[in-house]
Amino acid sequence: MAIAKVNFQLVNDTNAAAPAASAWTELQVADFVANSGGHTSFTHGAGSNGFTNRVVLDASISSGILSTANSAYLDYDTGINMSDLYDNKTVALSIMLTCNVAPANAIWADGTSKFCVGTYGFNTTFGGGPAMGFFTGVNFNLAFSIPNIHQCAIKRSSDTAANGVGTVAGFVPTADTFVGFRQCFTGRKVFTSANGNQFGFAQSDTGGQYIDSSLSNNVQDSTQHPQLVSGLTSAAGNLHIGAIFSQNGTGGSAKTLDFNLYYALAQLS
Repeated sequence: MAIAKVNFQLVNDTNAAAPAASAWTELQVADFVANSGGHTSFTHGAGSNGFTNRVVLDASISSGILSTANSAYLDYDTGINMSDLYDNKTVALSIMLTCNVAPANAIWADGTSKFCVGTYGFNTTFGGGPAMGFFTGVNFNLAFSIPNIHQCAIKRSSDTAANGVGTVAGFVPTADTFVGFRQCFTGRKVFTSANGNQFGFAQSDTGGQYIDSSLSNNVQDSTQHPQLVSGLTSAAGNLHIGAIFSQNGTGGSAKTLDFNLYYALAQLS
């Protein structure tokens, strides 16, 4: 069962006019700039099975759990400057990555190089030394006593890698299908005489999603505790959104992932 699109519908059962729903944008292959990080081979192109994007990442090095120094990533520059975000009363950003990792997926067969996938929202690229924002993701941990998906902690732009904070609650890798995760951000703005106008994100939260085979194949959501503070930047750079890929351990197999990446940016001016 592939999830190819995420559709949100605003339901209002009164006669009053409903507020406009924020539009979600699906990022296409041509929207991204690919960076292999420390890996020898990282390819990005058209996806299959109903998904827009596909990546293939080798296991030439261990890039840890979403290491900023060595992970491969796909970057999208929104073209929106930090000063433009500061000019709003408030800003909310949501990112959603959808995929389809079923029990028979080859990702589950490699306990040597454990595949990791994540998302970020920064004022520059993932490997470009961001001054503000957050990143997070999941780790397909085959070396764990019971192989499972570990939700990563939400990390600030100043952190160099993520780490697992526990398995996705309720997920059974031998029966359930992992279908993605979301990451949400809340903006913050500060003015000081020393730095002038500065924009950052006050908090972020995340949650993995899976199809629960024991509950009539309903999609379940696992929410983690939010990270409450990120850095600030003084009108430096644009808002960048992207997807991160790493192999935790070397010598295993290359990994292939078909996926979609969506974002929604709401600004109240």
